[in-house]
Formats: sequence, structure tokens, C-alpha cells
Amino acid sequence: MAIAQDGPSTNLFKPVLFSGNATIAGLASSGISGEMKSALEHAPTGTCVAWGIPFEVGEPMLIEDQPVSIAIEPTAARWFVFMHTSDRRPLEHNPDGFISPMRGQGRLGEHAADYVLLYADGSEKRAAIRRRHQIGAFTRRWGENCFESVVHNKVRPLRASHEQLSPGWGRTQTRVDATDGDPWVNWLWAWESPDPDEAVVGFRFEPVSGAIILSAIAAGGASSLPLRWLSR
Repeated sequence: MAIAQDGPSTNLFKPVLFSGNATIAGLASSGISGEMKSALEHAPTGTCVAWGIPFEVGEPMLIEDQPVSIAIEPTAARWFVFMHTSDRRPLEHNPDGFISPMRGQGRLGEHAADYVLLYADGSEKRAAIRRRHQIGAFTRRWGENCFESVVHNKVRPLRASHEQLSPGWGRTQTRVDATDGDPWVNWLWAWESPDPDEAVVGFRFEPVSGAIILSAIAAGGASSLPLRWLSR
């Protein structure tokens, strides 16, 4: 198993602990694809730091064919950050042999699930989770990134090849390693609570298409979206 650690963690966020319905080892006998099973050994576990946010990856939640819920300690926070990923969804050909509409390998915009915040006062707020927006696949082809979520490893600078020889000359031309080509990628999506002063006591996850693995959640406060690059 892997440990994700991209630097020190902020004290503005804390892990949200929950009991999932699976284990990393147990996922090997679940209904996820063979490709995803083969990559399980690379899935981050334990105490992790991603984009400076602390996470505890224990028992994951497999969201596959029916709604599942978790209870948490009452937590009032402006932001809830989800560390999750989805299985690959094979593209289907129509009777004429074409793929239409062609959303790409990542099935751009496909409705994957609904996440529901459960507040202490009994109210609920839900958000649609769409592919290549709030969530992406655990592995994907070049260029099929997400618009509203980021990979769990923060990007890092690269020296040019003439400064430090490496076999990937072409990649060094951008001076940046996007870190999104690993065998297993979790995606981080930050949901701003509609009622940040009201304590959240749990979550419900309602699958729509395909399998999702939720590894961890963090909660905290920030004046702006915690996953957005800002100037120094």
C-alpha cells in the first residue's frame, strides 16, 4: 500500500473519521473491474497529507449498486473535502458501430452519484457528482483531467533536462510534473457546506452509474476554495 504525503498539513482542516463498508484487501473480491483490482496495491492508505490537508484512510466506502450511509461526530465546517475515485466505465458502441455521444474515455459529465449532507437538525443538502467534474477515474488517458477536482498528489516543479539529466526529456520542457499518471489516482473535491454553522452528523451516498471508492473525508475552514491555486 502507498502513503500520500505531499508536505506539511494545515491546522485549518482535520480528518473526518468514519467506518466504511470494505477494506482495501476486500475490494479485490468486489464487483470492481479487474484493472482497478490490479491497481489496489497503489491506493493510498493510513495517515495522508494531500494538498496540505490531513486525511485518515482507513476502511473505504464502496459506492456501487445501492445507497450507503455513514455517521460521523457532529461537525460544523465550511468545507468538506472528499478523497475519492471511480472505476473505469467502458465506452459502448451503438448498432452502427459508433460511440455517440462521444464523451471520451472519462465519460465527461456523466452522472456518477449523489452525495448528501445530513445535518443535525434533520435537514439534507445534496450535490450531483459528475465524471471529470467532481470525480475522475483511478487511471485515465493524457488530457482527461477534472474541472472541479484535483489529483491527490500536488503538482511539483521539474528541472530542465540539461540541469538534471533524466530519461523524460520532453516532460521537462514544461518544468512541471502533474503527478497524475500514477497507477492509482484519488481525486479531491471540496464541497462548501450550504449551512456551515449547522453540524453535519453523516453522509449518504447514492450511486447512479459505475463504482466509486471513497477513501477519506476532511473538514475545515478556509476563506476560499482550499484546492485552488492562488498567488503567493
